[in-house]
Amino acid sequence: MAEYIPPNDGHGRAGHLPDAANTLLELHRLLAIFLASKGFAELVEAGVRHAAELHDPILVLQEVEDSEIPRILLAVAITARVLDDANERVLNEIAGECGTLIQDLRAPENSVPLSLREACNKIIHASKIRVDIAHNERGRPYLQPFLYLYGQRNRVEWKATLDVVAFVKQYSTCVSRL
Repeated sequence: MAEYIPPNDGHGRAGHLPDAANTLLELHRLLAIFLASKGFAELVEAGVRHAAELHDPILVLQEVEDSEIPRILLAVAITARVLDDANERVLNEIAGECGTLIQDLRAPENSVPLSLREACNKIIHASKIRVDIAHNERGRPYLQPFLYLYGQRNRVEWKATLDVVAFVKQYSTCVSRL
């Protein structure tokens, strides 16, 4: 067996840096899910808790949100950490806040601003993610662009409130600058 070393080894991108265009696409998808949710809710013809809900094609499409949100969050959070580590932790220098963090749920009044890097850490380590919902005039629920992440660090429970719009804006700014 012989390891192949390409002729341009040592030139160009080091390691396995993610593609910025793909990251921006994932951020677009994440934001689009939240911003389109109210429009989807308006298109559902079946009444709330009516048997026809099971067959409403728009509601079926909207159910994709449940699996797509955590998938995209985890993908972009890991990508951000890889990019940040490869660029000597520039996220905190470039990015602003994207939510709030309660580091100890026993003292919820002590919240601090959530940085982009810390938001990514919380996404990666969250044991529970909850969405924020509102209801339209017909009582149909739709997503608000906020997520609530829960987890533990050193046996101390924490809660992060992620402002999805701010997260996407801050992250996009960083990706375009790197």
